[in-house]
Amino acid sequence: MIDGGERQCRAVRLSVSLVAAFALSGCVSVNIDKSLASTTESLAAFSSAELILKRTKEDKEHANAIVEAALNDTLDQSQAVQVALANSANFQALLASSWARSAQAAQSGRIANPVLSLEDITTGPERELTQVLTIGLLDIIRLPARQKAAKSRVEFAQLQQSADVVQHITEVRQAWVRAISMQQRFIVSQQLFESAEASAELALLMEEAGNFNRLDRARQQSFYIDAATQLSAASHSALAAREALIRVLGLNEEQSARLSLPTELPSVPDEPLSVENVSLVPLNDRLDVQMASAALNAASRAQGLGNVFSFTDIEIGVVSEQIREDGDRESGTGVELEIVLPLFDFGPKRDAMNAITLALTNTLEATYLDAASTLRESYSAYRTAHATAVFFEEEIVPLQEIIVEENTWQYNGMIIGVFELLADSRRQIAGLISAVDAHEQFWLADAAIQASIIGRPTSINVGGAAAGTAGGNEEH
Repeated sequence: MIDGGERQCRAVRLSVSLVAAFALSGCVSVNIDKSLASTTESLAAFSSAELILKRTKEDKEHANAIVEAALNDTLDQSQAVQVALANSANFQALLASSWARSAQAAQSGRIANPVLSLEDITTGPERELTQVLTIGLLDIIRLPARQKAAKSRVEFAQLQQSADVVQHITEVRQAWVRAISMQQRFIVSQQLFESAEASAELALLMEEAGNFNRLDRARQQSFYIDAATQLSAASHSALAAREALIRVLGLNEEQSARLSLPTELPSVPDEPLSVENVSLVPLNDRLDVQMASAALNAASRAQGLGNVFSFTDIEIGVVSEQIREDGDRESGTGVELEIVLPLFDFGPKRDAMNAITLALTNTLEATYLDAASTLRESYSAYRTAHATAVFFEEEIVPLQEIIVEENTWQYNGMIIGVFELLADSRRQIAGLISAVDAHEQFWLADAAIQASIIGRPTSINVGGAAAGTAGGNEEH
């Protein structure tokens, strides 16, 4: 037989279960596959690369197939991005961390689990059994508001994921540019070294024959030492840039050995991006603005819960108690109510929430103002880098070629000597190094402007290439 107390206890437990089921049915949840698909769709204009979180054997096989196909050919920039997103352990950790943030944000919209307490106390011949099932009453009352706040946090986590992906892609693009430009610079430095070496050897032979003075021979030797130093530095820079790309791609030793890059950077486009192209993304659709807005929205919803119920709690419990003594049993049920009194921390907590909301309000306003400014700055850097690269490509390099061609004719006509010819050859090579630097600056600026357009500003310094236009002021 089941007495009235037991029936009451079971009824309360059933009621609690139903309430919990109802609460969970409306809870915010996170599906990582949908989240990645949403990020891919939102970044379609920025990159067509596929986002893969390697959780299953099939995911890993798919990612490996992408890497193998890319390494079987010369790796262009778009392939480098796809390899990094599919293969890099750092990027996989980034996606997993984003998943964790989203899950934690969704969890904040759920009620706490009910607590079952059991007591078994024996005093002499008397044994007391107590069962208490408690649940947060205010958690249930506040559930709709908590779910809205959790939804805002999940939205912010989704935007943060998109911003992290943009940042990572930009880093891959720029690492690819640097790896190729540093290799180009090394090759040109080799040519400069060979020219300086020939000059030094010829000067030494002519000095020994009495046809060259000691000072001129020392000058040629100095040019040779400088060229050797530059070649050594260029060799390390090329290795370091390649290894930086290998790290961002997440390649192992065997894959690194198979990595093949283009011998030179792509040509600079004839026409740069126009102001209209740069302004395609409306201000409110930029990632930085959306993130600031979502953070403020989440804080505002949290502050909406910032009344007395946010700083206290009321727990209601059903108590079932049995007392047994000398074969006799007495039982009873009742209700237990626990209230946390917000006597000491109500004011500070409320002030803290007000301060957070105020700070995020100002952050949103600052982001609005900064968005247009940073985009203008990035666009100026992009246009400056484009103009400089085109100047080298169309003016400086052809001019150096003309000078070398004319000097060759003059040398063949015995108008100038071999050292003048070699000196002008070195100046042309130095000009080529500056042209490589200008091309590198443009493609770095191109990657930066793409990130800035979508709302993830990336700083880039331009300039400095013009310093090498003279290629060194050598005396004949």
